[in-house]
Amino acid sequence: MIARLVAGLALVGLLTGCIYGVPTDVSVVTYPVTGTTFDALKHSWTINGPRIGEDPDGAFASVLPAFKSNFVPVQQGDRCIFSPKGEVYLDAEVTLPKWQEQSVAPPEVRLRWDVYASYAVIHEGEHIKISQKYARRLKSYLRNASAKDCDLLLRRMHRDTQQILEAHYAEQQWFDETDPPRFDEYRMRYLNRLFRTTNPS
Repeated sequence: MIARLVAGLALVGLLTGCIYGVPTDVSVVTYPVTGTTFDALKHSWTINGPRIGEDPDGAFASVLPAFKSNFVPVQQGDRCIFSPKGEVYLDAEVTLPKWQEQSVAPPEVRLRWDVYASYAVIHEGEHIKISQKYARRLKSYLRNASAKDCDLLLRRMHRDTQQILEAHYAEQQWFDETDPPRFDEYRMRYLNRLFRTTNPS
C-alpha cells in the first residue's frame, strides 16, 4: 500500500499543472518484480508486467486511458445539439513495478533500476498528457456538433468520435515508437547529474 501511494503521489505531482481543464482521475497499481541482478529483474517484469497489445512479454510500465462523457443530445427547434454543460472525463490507470529486493541488491543494479523506474513515471505521464489532448478534442467536437435531429446527431457522433479515438491511438503508438532516443537522453542527464552530485568540483 505504501509503495502504491508513493508511486501515485509521484505521478500526480508530475501531472500537476498539465491537466488543462480536463477532469482527470489517475490511479496507480503495482506488480511484483524480483531479483538482485538486472537480468533477473528484466526477466521478472517480462513475466509479471502489463501486456500491451499483442506483445506476449510484459512491459515495464503502462497506462490504460478511458474517456467518459455526460453529454446529452437535446432537440432545440430544427436542430439537435449536445447539452453545452456536458463534460469529457479521463480516467487513467497506471501500472508500475514494485521491486521486492531493492534493499539487498548491489548499488550498480539499484542505480540502473532507478533510471528505468524514474523514467517510467515520466513516460506514462506523457501518455496521459496525450490522452488529455484528445479529451479536449472530444469535448470541443461534442460542444460544437449539431444535426437536424438527434438520431442523425448520434450517428455522426459515433462516426466522428471513432476517428478521434483512432487518431489518439495512433499518436500513442508513435510516441512509444519514437521514445528510445528520449530515454537515452534522460539516462545520460540522470547519470551526469549523479556524477556532479557525488564528485563536486
